[in-house]
Amino acid sequence: MAVAIPSGDSNVNVYATVSSLYGPGTVSCWYLTTLSVLISWTLHPHKRKSGSIDVDLITTLTLPVVAAGHLLSQARLLLYRHAVDLYEPFHSVAAIEAPFVIVEIFMQISVILFLIATWRRALRRLIITGLVGLLCFAVECYIHFSNFARLNLQHHPKARPHVAFHRYFVADFTAITIAITVLLVLVSLLSTAIPVVYARYNQEQPRPSRDRTRRIDPAALQAISVTARAYDASECNQCNAALVQEIETERLEALDHAHKSRAIERQTRLMTYVSTIFLPVSFLLSLFPAAMLGSNAAMLGSDILRTWLRTTFFPRTSLSISDLDQAVAVAAGATILAFNLYSVMKAHYKIFSATDASSLEMAGTELYGRGDICQRQNL
Repeated sequence: MAVAIPSGDSNVNVYATVSSLYGPGTVSCWYLTTLSVLISWTLHPHKRKSGSIDVDLITTLTLPVVAAGHLLSQARLLLYRHAVDLYEPFHSVAAIEAPFVIVEIFMQISVILFLIATWRRALRRLIITGLVGLLCFAVECYIHFSNFARLNLQHHPKARPHVAFHRYFVADFTAITIAITVLLVLVSLLSTAIPVVYARYNQEQPRPSRDRTRRIDPAALQAISVTARAYDASECNQCNAALVQEIETERLEALDHAHKSRAIERQTRLMTYVSTIFLPVSFLLSLFPAAMLGSNAAMLGSDILRTWLRTTFFPRTSLSISDLDQAVAVAAGATILAFNLYSVMKAHYKIFSATDASSLEMAGTELYGRGDICQRQNL
């Protein structure tokens, strides 16, 4: 079916179907909130050690989840229209490309967040970030392996912008999609195999002996003797035996707990190393489409390079950042980032103040002690 490209005010007609959710102000707010999360996870002295899921993280994950669902529904709708011969690319390309950009960008952001959460051993952050990242990659795999590729919407430097994407995506390259899939499968298999191997290894290791005739620590013997003096001589032997049994049981439980803690620590460390080895490779592979588009833009000139930067990180819409709703979104993101920076500086200042006060107190105590000694010598 021949499709007529609208003339005149074509940009307005093409981008009118793009939701304001992907406007420049909203996306800028998302970037600022994501930066706020990264600052909290790396610079805040308390939040970086905590595995809690805060509002900023939920806000960061909401947009890619919505974009992934929106992209999936738009792609299925476009395939249906193509099947019934109602295909109108100039109305559909921009509407699909906008959530596609968000999904593509978060695939890269999720690797960074996942690695930080892994090294900090924040299990809840790790799980929720990994799940959203896998959702975005699953949508990309659907776009690649479904009939969507037959629509020929892939970016081409000479293609008309109304009937093709403005940029490359991971789903446009079979080798990259398969390579990232293989890497994620390897990470999943190795992360699953490590606990299984350790479980079998722990079963083969001898458990702590429960022989009550083993030698008790001197501190335990002293506690037994002190407690035994409080009883009559007739009850001393019975009390002594009961205390020995209780102390030995507590000691064995402490050994079991320490053994399990060390095993979990080794498993977590190995899974961290596995993620650190494989996930950065998938991160670099996901950057290849944007780098390929950037190399083409650099050869064409600086104006095209600026267009590449805007196309790579921001969806194309008919909205402007000067619009009221977009300006408010940018202000909200800047406020979130400012409060987060203030929280980081305040937490560091409190730690510095507490350290400085304790050092002054120790110095004062030392000077007081020296003065007391001098006074005694004069006397």
